[in-house]
Amino acid sequence: MGIIKIAVGLLKLAKFIRLVPQPVVYGFLNGLAIIIFLSQIEQFKTLSGSWLSGTPLILMLVLVIISSLIMYSLPRFTKKVPSGLIAIIAVTLINLIFNLHTKTIGDIASITSGLPSFHIPMVAINLESLSIVLPYAVLMASVVLIETLLTVNVVDEMINTRGRANKESVAQGIANSICGLFQGMGGCAMIVKQWLILNLAD
Repeated sequence: MGIIKIAVGLLKLAKFIRLVPQPVVYGFLNGLAIIIFLSQIEQFKTLSGSWLSGTPLILMLVLVIISSLIMYSLPRFTKKVPSGLIAIIAVTLINLIFNLHTKTIGDIASITSGLPSFHIPMVAINLESLSIVLPYAVLMASVVLIETLLTVNVVDEMINTRGRANKESVAQGIANSICGLFQGMGGCAMIVKQWLILNLAD
């Protein structure tokens, strides 16, 4: 996937994302917002899959409201710090101070201490392996590049700049390749990440 992204950038193909019509970009953003919203709704369920009720539900709603108020109100006073980061810190401190029993990341996924170790994938380099890996690599690279480059377009519109799609593609390809050597999975730029970067830059 990383090699494909680097090739797209070096061949100057990433710039063609600007040919995507504006309605498609807005559809992409709305679809992304819906997906993120639906993924967060799952946090209102217990580990067994049933919906929260009673005190846990009220507690979750209060924390969500506090976070939303901070994210909505803080930019009216200052944009020096990202309101999303402040909301996370505030809600975390509330949890720690009042010792609230809320769902944590550790409840829904395993967290190990320490840094990932360097690892060269032990895969036979032949046509058979390539025929298995290549279709998934092309699919992942395509989806990730489209999402990233559409995000770059939107950010350009927000701050009235012109992004460098080809450089973004090469840089992300290099990052994804290195990530794979540390047992990680390739990723992409998203609206939320770009929004945080913009807030920090301001």
